[in-house]
Amino acid sequence: MKFTDEKIIKRELKDVFGSYMLKDAECDFDNYDIPFVDVPEDIKLPERLVSYSKIGTSNLDGNTFIHFYQDDYTFDGLYGVWNSLLYDHQTNKGFSLDKFAGSGGIICPDYSLYGDFPEAQKIWNTYRSRAIGCYINSIGGVAIPNFHANGPDSYHYCFGGLRKHTIVAVSTVGCLRSSVDKFLFLQDLEELIKRIEPRLIILYGNENKEVLELFKKYNQNYLFFPSDISEAHGDANHGNESK
Repeated sequence: MKFTDEKIIKRELKDVFGSYMLKDAECDFDNYDIPFVDVPEDIKLPERLVSYSKIGTSNLDGNTFIHFYQDDYTFDGLYGVWNSLLYDHQTNKGFSLDKFAGSGGIICPDYSLYGDFPEAQKIWNTYRSRAIGCYINSIGGVAIPNFHANGPDSYHYCFGGLRKHTIVAVSTVGCLRSSVDKFLFLQDLEELIKRIEPRLIILYGNENKEVLELFKKYNQNYLFFPSDISEAHGDANHGNESK
């Protein structure tokens, strides 16, 4: 993945808001002005997913996409992805887009939306994920939006920045631990399918029976990648596409 990152914010302006990431962005006015993540029409779908924390020990190529389905502290914080992009005109510490060089693209960061988070923080985390994807696509990279919801109370913001019929990624990791978790996840996934009608869902984690039944019900095309834990248990069907 190649990037052409033209600095449009002068150093002396101190852009502490990351406004440069939204140059020419189209925002979803019905959903808190969250920017749309426009997946390139000619996208080359991934054949392999690698977690952000394993970039340094993995051989990246154009068939590999980077994902963030792991604890937030591994990619967020003082020198995490967001802050490093926000202050990239002021410091050279932390994350750099060069870290993605050689890969085919990324799945947008999966910032947490815990139920006991303040509503403003959950909207902010959704915004950050979309803004990063919007920016990467605008400078010649490839970013696929990540869908993360937390029940019906989150529907007024979690669909922000998602185009109808787009490609979207979803993870089951940590979402199927209890019957309540599973119910909410399946409810959110069904709402995604009905509202967005994705042309493809990239599913990371495990091929849960109820998830597959839901895909079958809506004739939903999907591309499955097992999580590291699933692989450790012998599920290694990389890039298993439904159609």
